[in-house]
Amino acid sequence: ATSKPLEMAIEVLKYLEIYEYFDYVMGAETKGNRQSKEAVLNVLIEESGLHINNDNAVMIGDTCFDVDGAKKVGLDTIGNSKEMLEHGAIAIVDSAKELEEYLLS
Repeated sequence: ATSKPLEMAIEVLKYLEIYEYFDYVMGAETKGNRQSKEAVLNVLIEESGLHINNDNAVMIGDTCFDVDGAKKVGLDTIGNSKEMLEHGAIAIVDSAKELEEYLLS
């Protein structure tokens, strides 16, 4: 889930050659109701048909908007800055390896 427009998000994931690792991708609309992180997450949860909650999912983000939006839909966030902790992130990691270790612990 990103606040970038959906088409741009897909383009970036394909450029980075990681698109195939995502089951669902959701982005903002430049016009319309899906502009906030909360709105993007709500649409992703609804359209995926998954029962996403704090027991089986976590937001992994890089901005305070990720933390704030995730909180509004009932999800915790793992972030990458002290500022995110101040907004309520449950953990801060500095690398993909640290993220893996945190998630598997």
